[in-house]
Amino acid sequence: MNKDKKHLNIQGYNVIELMVLIAVFATLALIALPSFLNQARKVKESEATSYVRTINRAQKAYFVESMEDTKNQKSGTFANDIPKLNRQFKITIPRETKNYQYLLRASDRATFFYAIPKEKNLQSYVGAVFVVEPEIEGEMKSAIACKATTPGQIISAEPKLENGVPTCAKGTERIFFNPVSKPEAKHYVGTMNWAQQEYFVENQENHANPGTGVFANDIRKLNRQFKITIPRETKNYQYLLRATDTATFHYAIAKKKELKGYVGAVFMVETAELGTSAILCETTDPGQVIPAEPQMENGVPTCGAETEPL
Repeated sequence: MNKDKKHLNIQGYNVIELMVLIAVFATLALIALPSFLNQARKVKESEATSYVRTINRAQKAYFVESMEDTKNQKSGTFANDIPKLNRQFKITIPRETKNYQYLLRASDRATFFYAIPKEKNLQSYVGAVFVVEPEIEGEMKSAIACKATTPGQIISAEPKLENGVPTCAKGTERIFFNPVSKPEAKHYVGTMNWAQQEYFVENQENHANPGTGVFANDIRKLNRQFKITIPRETKNYQYLLRATDTATFHYAIAKKKELKGYVGAVFMVETAELGTSAILCETTDPGQVIPAEPQMENGVPTCGAETEPL
């Protein structure tokens, strides 16, 4: 009798212990579940934020590269299709995943990229790049990305340009903001500097005197060789190139008296190996003048009179 009672007590204790353990695990699961679901949601939404950022960067680059040297088109354009950006910049932005559908809309002065959720617990996103024209700086680009304040399978309202500043629409909030990019002149002169350095290296073997290198003597040569688009003229600047056997100079001459001028230079230098050294300078005062050319002083590129290095 006592033996049977003792056996029952042991069995009862084991059953109670098991029930306690089940209760503890159930409680822990209930506590951890919301955190787990929230983390899973964030992982899915990170896909959308990544694609929005990538498209914004690609559209800004596309706009600059699309500027053509024609009388009727002195301004850039945005890509109107996702595959265009994928091809040009070797990126892979899908039109659809299991979590989101992606759409792109472009106009002459702005472009919008939408991440539309396929699940009601995910938030929607929208990115935008605007062309802004400050009076002093010239034409530039400014980007923003916003997300819906509440989850849902909706298209987020498009951001607006208010007083020259991109602003998220009602029902959305900003997740990142890129202020205006540098003026076109800095971009183009800097790009010519880079292209001339590459051109010099690539043409050393083809030069009449091996080991001396050569610079391009025309902007169009750089455009063709490196698949870039440096215009000869925009509504804000005129662009010129002058090359010698040992140096090349690139000018951005302002067409408006309130804009500053820029000049870049690439010099051939001879150390242990033949190479180049570059500099980019800005005029100290605005004006419609040709900036003074940089010079080599003691083997170091130095900005000319009334200009300063950038």
